[in-house]
Amino acid sequence: MHLARKNKFRSVLFVTSFAFVMHLFVAMSYAKDIEISVNPITSFLPSKPDQKIFGKLKFLGGVELTSDNEDFGGLSGIEFRKNQKNFIAITDKARFISGEIVRENNSVSKIENATLTRTRNSKGKTITGADDKDSEAITFYNGQIVLGYERNDRIAFFKEENRKLIQSKTNPAINLNSLEFPFNKGIEAITIEPLSKTIYAFSEHALNKDGNHRGFIIKDANIEEFTIAVPGGYSITDAAFLPSGELILLERYYSIFTGANMRIRRFAKGEAITSKTTENGETLIEANSQFEIDNMEGLSITKMHDGSIRLTLVSDNNFSKNQRTLLLEFQLEQ
Repeated sequence: MHLARKNKFRSVLFVTSFAFVMHLFVAMSYAKDIEISVNPITSFLPSKPDQKIFGKLKFLGGVELTSDNEDFGGLSGIEFRKNQKNFIAITDKARFISGEIVRENNSVSKIENATLTRTRNSKGKTITGADDKDSEAITFYNGQIVLGYERNDRIAFFKEENRKLIQSKTNPAINLNSLEFPFNKGIEAITIEPLSKTIYAFSEHALNKDGNHRGFIIKDANIEEFTIAVPGGYSITDAAFLPSGELILLERYYSIFTGANMRIRRFAKGEAITSKTTENGETLIEANSQFEIDNMEGLSITKMHDGSIRLTLVSDNNFSKNQRTLLLEFQLEQ
């Protein structure tokens, strides 16, 4: 073969191969259909299998979630769309998961149409780096999906496009690093007050001088700090508002002596929470390692078609074989 023709052939081959590799790379970072299997949990307290009422909540059922996809796990937040079946979730490695929960006899029976994709910044590039991708909370706000991040503490706004989650170009992230949280103990929970549409954010375990946890009311460019008493050494892992406007917090405590512990508390309506108040709340449920719990991190509240209030919880397995990804559902009784 003539040298010029040979070099031309090599150039075409190189360009073709490069284009194929780039296509493959892009395809790998787009949304993937994944299979999520469920293993039913019929009793919240195995030593009392017939008990359904725990504190002020009724256990509706739960499942352990597993998948062959290596990116599945680390669930740190969950939210439901208006149809009460389709959910979105975020992992602490900035993976965005969507799917549909199928329920039988008011309890989760399977997960369908699940997809998983990496979140992207406003330039369309995958969010990488341990500090930048530590997403810990998810919620809806004015037609957008909002994520709360720890380490590089911020609240960022996203839009869905072709099963991808892309950060907004017009709505910049709210940088909260100036609030000076302890490392890896910063923003862990965000929620939207239903009437005022104000953002409420909560640190995982950042105490003020009085030993109380710090919460933040964020409206436009203003940030108002308030405090929450958190007895028992618990950390805040998620938050949501009831349709009535009352605040619900999911809390976690772990030690090598007690194992995993979980608590859910109900607080005053958002409008009653100010910088001059320290909220104590009312315990709705508290559970220890004797119960079917793990590292409970995500909370969603849904008003069902029959008017009942459902709390859906998910756990973060830290991508460890020694922990479980759980989805538990309760009904608020009082």
